[in-house]
Amino acid sequence: MKSYLVFLILFIFVVINFSACNNPKNNSEYNTSTQKTKFYIDSTAYKNYGYKFQKTRISGHIDNHKEEYIVFINNFISDTVYLNALSNFKTTVNLPYPCYLRLHDGKNNIKIFVVQGKNLKITYNANNVFNSIRFDGESAVPNMYIRDKYLLMLDHAVPPSHLYSMPVKEFRQLTDSFYIVDKMFLEGFLKDNPDIPQIFKNTELASITYDRAAKLIEYLNTTNTGYSAEGTKYLNFLNKLQIENESLLDVYEYRLFIDELTNYYAGKQIKGKNYSHQKITLIKMQTTLKTFNNQAIINYALYSVLKTHVKYYGYYNTERLFKIFEDNCTNQNYRKKLLNPYYEYTGLSQAKAPDIVFSDISENMLSLNNFKGSYIYIDVWATWCLPCVKEIPYLEKLKTEYKNKNIEFISISVDKKRDDWIKFIEQKKLTGNQFFAEKADKFLESFKIKSIPQFIIIDTKGYIINLNASRPSEFNHKWFDSLPNKVEV
Repeated sequence: MKSYLVFLILFIFVVINFSACNNPKNNSEYNTSTQKTKFYIDSTAYKNYGYKFQKTRISGHIDNHKEEYIVFINNFISDTVYLNALSNFKTTVNLPYPCYLRLHDGKNNIKIFVVQGKNLKITYNANNVFNSIRFDGESAVPNMYIRDKYLLMLDHAVPPSHLYSMPVKEFRQLTDSFYIVDKMFLEGFLKDNPDIPQIFKNTELASITYDRAAKLIEYLNTTNTGYSAEGTKYLNFLNKLQIENESLLDVYEYRLFIDELTNYYAGKQIKGKNYSHQKITLIKMQTTLKTFNNQAIINYALYSVLKTHVKYYGYYNTERLFKIFEDNCTNQNYRKKLLNPYYEYTGLSQAKAPDIVFSDISENMLSLNNFKGSYIYIDVWATWCLPCVKEIPYLEKLKTEYKNKNIEFISISVDKKRDDWIKFIEQKKLTGNQFFAEKADKFLESFKIKSIPQFIIIDTKGYIINLNASRPSEFNHKWFDSLPNKVEV
């Protein structure tokens, strides 16, 4: 099977390359259709056709599963299912129409498709999911396609470093050949299984179509082609796509396409500029409002851009970004997911610092109360975090320069393994207040820390002054200069 697929891919690639060389008019677009590909995936339509909730049983067995439970989830279901002593599970969910679910087992995230009223049995090895997974029952057939589609994707996977280093013509030919293979694979499956629900057919076709579109845009975002005349011609394929289709927002590849398109249009303003992360995110959010007209698409794009920023850069200097989001996003679920943690974070400012516990290298337990009476400058870091490590020499310099001021510099590691932290401390011969967070997740959540390094300043009474203080490498020393001297005892 694998050798056949490789041969098919190579055959299509050669055919496309030959036809392109002999017909220059086709170089910019290999799909000769002049019609836009249209999709409409509206699960609520099933209710209008008289579909009723039906009990649907999902059962199975998982080898090498480390957790006590698994979770089935989508936009309207969240079902936690516990495994028995033999690693078997079963649950019954009420479904109004055929739909996709995600199975989370703590290690893997598996997409499945279930038809209401039709049972599904799943068995797999958690250490090798797609080479071991098997499906039985009345909903088995579409899930076999999902599995085989993933294996096909692995067959023609190309490392991004190689894929996006290709010349534009070769990249386009290879991407289009993969698209043709995937589409032929889907069409063959649907021909053999004509009774598959329409929502499955439409979703899978949209997945293939927008996966190709996302890759084509990502190429522009990672090369110098994007903003040239050649890049403008390259974008002609967008004329054959529905850019804004809110019924596709449940399709991962479509969301990825919207993300890449946002990055592309924002990149015109960002390219060659030395902007801060906050400025770049601001431009992306403003681009979203200018580019899209559909409110559901605007909601998603704003949410995606801001969520990504918070994930990698935290809440520092994000007031304007959250104001734009709050003023323009109408999706209550997106608002809840982003605004609630943000309000909790802003509420910490000027509040009493959480009473966290940490240990020194000798395993003595301490808390922030041990430093009460002094200002505290906290460095939240980890040995695996390169930006954190780069700040260490600057922090050491601050310690020396302000050793007579009433301030304690403490470094708290959030490494998962204590031994990694100890080894690093000993190798680098770090001294002073070096501590290990015993419950790192709880510590990070207490201070609403989304990324590291993060630096926090606490006053002499234990109240937070600044949750996102400047890094040692960029600190305004006037603040340190203004601190009182230590009181000699």
